[in-house]
Amino acid sequence: MTPPHVDKDGDFVRQCPPLGDTIRDMCDAASSSQKNPWCVSDHDRHVCETQSVKCIGGIFAQDHTFQVTKNCLDKQGAVAAWDVASDTGEIAFAVLARSTETEDFAHAAQQLMRRPHFKPRIKCSDTWPNKKECWCQIVPGLEGRLGLFHCQKRIIGTLKKNHIDCFEAVTDLLASMCECCVDDCDRLLAALKDGSMSRSGRKHTSQEITDMKGTRVFRDRHSKFLRKRLHKEATIVQMLDDWFCRCKVTSSDAARPAQGRLDPMRGTALFTPDAKPAIENCEEKAKHVSDVLPLEEMHKETLPNPNSGHQLI
Repeated sequence: MTPPHVDKDGDFVRQCPPLGDTIRDMCDAASSSQKNPWCVSDHDRHVCETQSVKCIGGIFAQDHTFQVTKNCLDKQGAVAAWDVASDTGEIAFAVLARSTETEDFAHAAQQLMRRPHFKPRIKCSDTWPNKKECWCQIVPGLEGRLGLFHCQKRIIGTLKKNHIDCFEAVTDLLASMCECCVDDCDRLLAALKDGSMSRSGRKHTSQEITDMKGTRVFRDRHSKFLRKRLHKEATIVQMLDDWFCRCKVTSSDAARPAQGRLDPMRGTALFTPDAKPAIENCEEKAKHVSDVLPLEEMHKETLPNPNSGHQLI
């Protein structure tokens, strides 16, 4: 039996709802309008905010973002968005580019560096030292660095995520390229043991802290309290070699035997065939990964809440 329904009142829709293009055009027109009490459109205000981002003697990062163009209805041949971020996390420049070639964003880079309040010292990217000559011409004396995330990502991409030792290998890979500041670790451990990190005042034992370090919880919750110091080139190369021997299953060098294992459930190795070339590439560019500035200048202190019990920075 059909359940009863509400009787229709006899009216009907006399026109079609607006299309998506129409709504977008109306939104753009509203954001570009200066007919408001402050006589400044949202578009102009956002442009001024972007142009006012400062970077004097600091660090900036540049990259190409491909997902942005998917939201552009009229791309005008654009493939990616070239964007620049300062060391404070603010976006200083963003333009659409026809490709990732240098000639397609060189003019935008020159315009950015002509700003009187944008005089950086260090540049980070995912491809350094590629395009080094171009950047040194635009900004004489500029020092470039390869981003730690991108350097690690190339190696992590060659690991089998379903392997039983994958998470432990990724943790050891990070330790082979950087270390946490000793003083920060000491203060964090003291806060965990005296109960000031917990709202209930729970005090963690040494065994609980050790078990926590083997999970993502420790990194997700407490990494913000630990400053990272990148190793120097020779140390990174040596520790990467040791890490590779510790994780691989087979080895042709009797002096450095393999210490890894096959996955007990699937019988597969941790590394794919592309692992060794990726590690060798990372070792070649290790000199571009280490920090240039002192540890104090590489991090910005965020003071804790006065009501916080642990008072960690």
